[in-house]
Amino acid sequence: MRYILFLLICFYSLSSAQKIKVVDEENGKPIAVARIISGDRVVYTNDDGFALVDESDKNFEISAIGFKKVTFQSFRAVVKLKRHYNEIKEVTIIPVDFKSIFKDVLKNYHKRYYSKPSLYDVVIKQKNFDNNKLHLMVVSEAKLWSRNNSHNLDYNGYINSELQMQLNNVKYLKRNTSDSIFLGNTNEFTNPYTNDIFLNYELKRVMTHFKKGKAKYSADVVYEEDGEKLIFFRIKSIGGSIIEGKFKYNTAKKVITYYQVLYLLEDIPAQQKISKERVIFMQKYGNALITYDFIEKNGKYIPSFSRFDVDNYQMFYQNKSHTKKMTREIILNQFSESDRKGLDPKVDFRKNIWENIPVKDSRENSILLSEEEQEFVSEK
Repeated sequence: MRYILFLLICFYSLSSAQKIKVVDEENGKPIAVARIISGDRVVYTNDDGFALVDESDKNFEISAIGFKKVTFQSFRAVVKLKRHYNEIKEVTIIPVDFKSIFKDVLKNYHKRYYSKPSLYDVVIKQKNFDNNKLHLMVVSEAKLWSRNNSHNLDYNGYINSELQMQLNNVKYLKRNTSDSIFLGNTNEFTNPYTNDIFLNYELKRVMTHFKKGKAKYSADVVYEEDGEKLIFFRIKSIGGSIIEGKFKYNTAKKVITYYQVLYLLEDIPAQQKISKERVIFMQKYGNALITYDFIEKNGKYIPSFSRFDVDNYQMFYQNKSHTKKMTREIILNQFSESDRKGLDPKVDFRKNIWENIPVKDSRENSILLSEEEQEFVSEK
């Protein structure tokens, strides 16, 4: 009897977590990084357009940049999103002063975004590619604590006072040998990388390009939905740096609810570097793409997604060259109010993050690998 009961429990657990697929209504292609909100939980689709949700969940809201948002009451296995471009043809493109928007949002960041101690259930994923071949993948569930959901822009020291992490379950950690001395480094959570978790640091960074001499910049409103304008912008600094991006701006609440920026760095000359093995090599920058997403909670906005992509940066050593690509994303699935005590134990950001000991958690698995990721994990 106990055995039958156990099987029933297992069957219920497996059947209640269902895959939902989000596709483009026009061509049926999967939509990656589509946001799915149900209750107090948020997930994002993987590269194949899939995400795990509970079949018993109600009141789904699904959205993606460039597509019309949809809502429905109960689970659907496949969701089709309509593109916005049909409406865009009939809309006048309107120039906008986005520099003033950035300046105002940064100045009032703690007033308009939730700025009290917060605790999140998160999923961290990092992938490193060498010569277009995946050779490192790390996926882990964790808890992330923040003192005020932002970075102290005047402090460059040890960050544990404002941001803490506790590993719960390192689901996948696999590295294949790469034909290079420049293997991917999993120690990606030192200050330069943790700074990219929250939007205020990025706004400060992009604002510095307005100060670099006679920078040229422009922005246009492309469309508006539910009181939020999608704005495309472009900056060309006096030094030749080109920055292109887009963001959604809530005009009533004066907050940026989505932000994505591309730093085009390929024209920067190669620079000499020294590896951890003390080998001298040359490095040429590629392009950097940074993405943020937010959801509204009790009238304030909290982060739900942060992603950092680097593509086409090159390393040269002797007669060999290697083209690199890296993706690191943090999905903040669930939010709860916290206190100033933080986490105990917590990750020591001063060493390799994956050397920290995981703390087991009873949280259900919310990780769904793409086909490419699953093939890499299954390789022997």
